[in-house]
Amino acid sequence: MNRSAEFANRYLRSRGYPSRDRIAVEHMIHSTGFFVDMTKIPFQSELEQMIAFALGTADLLGQMAAPNYLNELNNLFEEFQECVQRQGSAAETLAVYNSAEDMRAKTPQFFRGHVMRMLTVQWGGVYRFLERPLGSGKNPYLEAIAENIRKVDPGFKL
Repeated sequence: MNRSAEFANRYLRSRGYPSRDRIAVEHMIHSTGFFVDMTKIPFQSELEQMIAFALGTADLLGQMAAPNYLNELNNLFEEFQECVQRQGSAAETLAVYNSAEDMRAKTPQFFRGHVMRMLTVQWGGVYRFLERPLGSGKNPYLEAIAENIRKVDPGFKL
């Protein structure tokens, strides 16, 4: 996250964007972090924070709802390994995976634990705004994720 945020800041500075906008973009990038603690990001406004909640939510839901999500676990496992090496104890929950196949088998627990905590606690539950119709409890992204998880655990229910 830090490298991406620094790159974006340099690029936007070279294009003449004001400091406030560059900082907002850095905050957005950090908000998509796998172990982000949103309380540690000094948002400049409530609007900036809500956009960050939406961006983090969209990033995670989009990845997990993709039809090829389970096939991408080899790449994701490598990313997790790198994250564990870089972030140490902050990423210790990722260290429980021994392989991509192990990640696949543990996807239901991962979703119920880490993913739902991120969606509800860290990103303020904004995923609920994706329900169709609003308030119905039917979220096409969560349904697609559940469909992916049922390939691993046929009895999985949201």
